[in-house]
Amino acid sequence: MIPLLLERLEEHAAARLCPGGRMMDADRAVLSQLVLAKVRSYDESKQLELRIELEAKQREREMLEAP
Repeated sequence: MIPLLLERLEEHAAARLCPGGRMMDADRAVLSQLVLAKVRSYDESKQLELRIELEAKQREREMLEAP
């Protein structure tokens, strides 16, 4: 998916990254790593958010079941 994203970025970005055509391999590698890092960060944040929500629901259930 990242190569397709980079191709689209090269072709349609408002300020093209490389006016002469394709990005250099090093630039593509850096952008790929940046995108992967952002995706991982988002995934980790989403997992933490879901875990906190689940714990809150468990506590709520325990409070309702308490005498």
